[in-house]
Amino acid sequence: MENLLYGAFDAVFASVGPPHGSPRYGDVIIRLKDSVREQAWATPFSGMHFMYAIRHKDARKMQDILADGKTLPKSPFNPLHLGFDDRLHFSHYVVTEKYWNKMLAYQAILLHRNLDHSPASKKVRQRFTDLLTEKDQQKFWNLFIPPRQKNETPEQKLENIPFGYLEGKFDNQLSIKFFSSIEVPSEKLLEVRSWPEAQPYLHLIRVKATGLP
Repeated sequence: MENLLYGAFDAVFASVGPPHGSPRYGDVIIRLKDSVREQAWATPFSGMHFMYAIRHKDARKMQDILADGKTLPKSPFNPLHLGFDDRLHFSHYVVTEKYWNKMLAYQAILLHRNLDHSPASKKVRQRFTDLLTEKDQQKFWNLFIPPRQKNETPEQKLENIPFGYLEGKFDNQLSIKFFSSIEVPSEKLLEVRSWPEAQPYLHLIRVKATGLP
């Protein structure tokens, strides 16, 4: 469905902001040189979240239809249709690299302004205050986007709401010349370094720091 929305099959995705990415995408970290950002664009959500939360469509059902090898309804009046209006609306949220920092700050400010007087909002305000003076990079991003916890209560989910999010996208492909490192779990290092295709890039492959998910 995301491919129909913006050509996702022809894009490379990257985390914007958190220095160690998100563990939901796997246990290998590929770090990119800063210069690569000039070729990317980003949106404050995935295409699936956009269709569900912004366009108010049953994104999961649409995805299931496509997974079954069927096509989405052609009629723009069908609630499961994906068309020009969806793509146009999505394009309004595209952020180029020049404005990534400003967009993340804007998202945090907007969230702060919309807090209420609940106990959860009080804790979010405290997180906001803490991140303004936090100098440690990892601690800052843990405040900005708290790590996911298992079996969170509804109250904890409200307390740990992220201040913002950007999903970076690179059109077509991304050359390995833009990689600064490929970090793998320690128990996988020897195996990865033994692969024939890894031989030209051994200088990039290293052990992921302990304590990272």
